[in-house]
Amino acid sequence: MAQAAQASDQRTFFQVLAGADLVLPRFAQDDDQDGQRFVTAGLFGETFLVVFTSVEAMAAQLSGLVDGYAFTRYAELSEKWPHPQWRLAVNPGTPLEAYVPIGAVAAAAAGDLVVATAAELVAEAESAVTAPPDVAAELAEAVAAGDVDRYAAALLDTVVLVPTEHEVADPADILDPGFPWRRTGPPETPMIEVFTSPQALDRAFPGGTPSVQVALPFALAVWPDGCGLSVDPGEPTGIDLPSDQVQWLLLWDSLAGGAGDPPGAG
Repeated sequence: MAQAAQASDQRTFFQVLAGADLVLPRFAQDDDQDGQRFVTAGLFGETFLVVFTSVEAMAAQLSGLVDGYAFTRYAELSEKWPHPQWRLAVNPGTPLEAYVPIGAVAAAAAGDLVVATAAELVAEAESAVTAPPDVAAELAEAVAAGDVDRYAAALLDTVVLVPTEHEVADPADILDPGFPWRRTGPPETPMIEVFTSPQALDRAFPGGTPSVQVALPFALAVWPDGCGLSVDPGEPTGIDLPSDQVQWLLLWDSLAGGAGDPPGAG
């Protein structure tokens, strides 16, 4: 798969994927319950069921968030697909990522379909999304009420401004390994700041700073390893998450209420 991805050979990439063992993240406590919760992520305005092509890739992305996994294959996934509106996220946040409708794997493997790249999906989604005008009020009310569910839902539906080390021409560059993330804090526990409004950014940087505008889930999907998240630092809407809880936020829908206590807002 790596060779096919480097060569932009989509047909071979999806042929290998269609026949490979896939790792389906799961929660061990589901063994004692009637149903299984699937790990999903909200990206590009869609809900994606998350799978990986190796246990190592899953552990690197979801360490501390899930405590088990099961092996499956594309044919089984396709036959037992849990929700018709969901899509499939393969190796999200890695160089071997793919985001497709479930039926697109077979079509791409047969050479009948060209699948949009992650950068193309970001560009398409960014052209259609705008920040909710009352997001600051929504976040502040959620913080005041101590309503973590409401806060997370509003935050994940928000376009944020991400300060960068230098000017970036295209927000889709956030997918590149060399993207100039602006890290703050001590080197051993770096943080990356994001802002939910131009006003909050201006208050933090009165002299101005380069930044890109991107929907928060896109940023979380490619978040640098070892970096925490600081939303609206110094603002009433602010929240800080250590590095081991950033991906927890991205997978909120499937993890909330089932994978330990959520981080507090405020």
